[in-house]
Amino acid sequence: SFDVASNPEFLREGKAVYDFFYPDRIVLGVESKRAEKILKNIYRKIKTKIIVTDVVAAEIIKHASNSFLATKISFINAVARICDKAGADVERVASAMGLDKRIGKDFLKAGVGFGGFCLDKREKIIVKNNKNRIGMVSVEDLYRQFKANQTQVLSFDLNKKNITFKDLALVSKRKYKGKMIKFKTSMGRQIIVTADHPMVVYSKGIFSTVCADEVRKNDNFLLFTDFPSLEKKIIIDLFDLLKGADFFDRVKVRPQRSNLNVLPRETFKFLREKRNYKSTRVYDFKRKNYLTLKDYLLLEKFNLISPLRRQDMLMFTTKGAPTYIKGKFPLDSNILKILGYYVSEGHISSESSLRGVRDRIVFSFNEKEKEYIDELLKGLDRLVLKYRLRNIYQDKVIRITISSKIFAYLIREILKCGNNSYDANVPSGLLSLSKQDKLSFLSALHRGDGSVYFPVSTPSVSYEYGTVSGKLKENMLILLHSIGIVPHLRKFRSSKSTVPTYSIKVSGREQIKSLPFFKDSDTQVKIDSRLASFKRHIKPTGYAREDNNFCSVRVKGIESYYVKDDVYSLEVPGTHTFITSEGIITHNCFPKDVEAFIYISRQLGYDFNLLKEVKNINEKQPGYFIEKIKEHLWILKKKKIAVLGLSFKPDTDDMRFAPSITIINRLLQEGASLRLYDPESMGEAKKIFKKKAKIKFFNEPQEAAKNCDCLCLLTEWEQFKKLNLKKLKEKMNYPLLADGRNFFDKDQAVKLGFSYIGIGR
Repeated sequence: SFDVASNPEFLREGKAVYDFFYPDRIVLGVESKRAEKILKNIYRKIKTKIIVTDVVAAEIIKHASNSFLATKISFINAVARICDKAGADVERVASAMGLDKRIGKDFLKAGVGFGGFCLDKREKIIVKNNKNRIGMVSVEDLYRQFKANQTQVLSFDLNKKNITFKDLALVSKRKYKGKMIKFKTSMGRQIIVTADHPMVVYSKGIFSTVCADEVRKNDNFLLFTDFPSLEKKIIIDLFDLLKGADFFDRVKVRPQRSNLNVLPRETFKFLREKRNYKSTRVYDFKRKNYLTLKDYLLLEKFNLISPLRRQDMLMFTTKGAPTYIKGKFPLDSNILKILGYYVSEGHISSESSLRGVRDRIVFSFNEKEKEYIDELLKGLDRLVLKYRLRNIYQDKVIRITISSKIFAYLIREILKCGNNSYDANVPSGLLSLSKQDKLSFLSALHRGDGSVYFPVSTPSVSYEYGTVSGKLKENMLILLHSIGIVPHLRKFRSSKSTVPTYSIKVSGREQIKSLPFFKDSDTQVKIDSRLASFKRHIKPTGYAREDNNFCSVRVKGIESYYVKDDVYSLEVPGTHTFITSEGIITHNCFPKDVEAFIYISRQLGYDFNLLKEVKNINEKQPGYFIEKIKEHLWILKKKKIAVLGLSFKPDTDDMRFAPSITIINRLLQEGASLRLYDPESMGEAKKIFKKKAKIKFFNEPQEAAKNCDCLCLLTEWEQFKKLNLKKLKEKMNYPLLADGRNFFDKDQAVKLGFSYIGIGR
């Protein structure tokens, strides 16, 4: 018994209350008469025209209105350039144009351009492709790879309170100059977003969407603790996966439990003709009892390989005493345990030989870890992998070595588990598998190199795993969250280490109980005894279980800094949330106004070139303004320039996308010294330009203008009209007035002795 409606706002910053009570129109996007009646009743005391339409049209009205206003601004700025070249005054041109009722005078004001959320490019999210493979990808890489209708993102449905995959509608990129905020939470999680990015905050059962700049310490963010069930199995088919390997031509296959005699003579004759094997007889094939992988695939293509199926074949690359591996097998718990031990205790070494580069996979265990060794060897036997077991007595180490180029390629290139501890990672696709499969990998990982702690003062137990691999850290966090475990993350650097170490710690009775056999059988008996001794249920520390699908963590630290970089936006329909690589649930970050409409249009199959050029003209306008100043001062190096007005528009302290930031940075690059003043945004400006040595801030326009070579106005604050230009001129070293908003009376300024620069004047 609810309706969804769209009621777009058209409020100006600094004028929001006035605009609410005296709007040009009210737009109601509804799908039922009931919703229309309710909304009309809400606005019954406001006297204006009410437009009733559907939800989609209401949203387009919002985007189209803002984009059209931007179009008018960029249009008159382009006309201003023509006026400069032709010797006309754009103010008079715009005034005459505005008298045409079809055009109107509003937003035909030439100037330095219009000003104005998103994720840091390094932030990663959890995505699923159209083949049901799940993994993590940075938003920067996702932008490059994104294809409509082929990508879903892990999301949290704020209404149903469940974790689900949702179609990713679009990914966008924009240039950003402004404040980034890094949030640090309990349990060691963090996220970096732009200051205007909406964050999901949770309190006493209520979800709120709060601008990142408004989040405070001790607010609660959400972490996910559930995962959609895909019921998927992954089959490792080396016949297909090896096609891109540089040693593909050297790969051979042979039946595991039979021989090539099961194939008719005609099969080998066909092969001789197709491959032009002139000296090879049918007998030679049967005697060697193997085919090249190329030959096998050729016979398979022509349906001549039956009854030898792929899963019945072994693969190898060398002659003599080769190391075989099964050609096709499921990525099951036995294989995942091998990979868990490899990530924690293994590495791949490569060395040159007469036959090329030889790859060896090496596992190292303490001689007391017989239970772990037996489990690993059992898995290797299932793959028919030959191994060498060495006991290094002086170090009490058992070393297991496998010499196999194919197995090394599988681990490193196909499953992306890395070469060594520095680039170790969980197997590709593991997130797509069942909870039991994930536990198989995680248990072997912990058995290999994890630790268990039994504090003396309390009957508690905790697991801890340390790694120097950032990739492994990220994926372990998500794996644990996907099976309902909330680990604590800690980052530190030892005195001799060149890279940071990540510690992932799991504690709490219920969490430890749900992770059995993370160590050997004897240790498990001790763990079970401790867990049984708990006399009462103790709530976890650092987080609060709110539901089966999510928990809350407190914001412990907030850091801000300023950047000039690309930032990225995502649009997820319906749920309007997505989940980052550290498990934090955050709101979507759809780009605003002009960029939004460009991306929406592109998504719908229309290339909005007109609006792209609107954006392009706007971005070039600050540079054009600086060139006009240089025409008067020639060289800006060591010149003193006073800048009045820093916010992107009057009556606000907001500097997001403000043209002043671009102009100030360009003037600094030219070597100028700047003296800044704004009635409201001095605090924001000091944060943005705090490390700029050639910038000074002043509390009065007159002080800023003292001994200046140019007075530059960038925001049309009403109080600037009351400035005594004559006194300002007397304080200046050179009377140049650069009016970036065509705000002052040009004739009066010239009469007072100023050299006047306007836009198109």
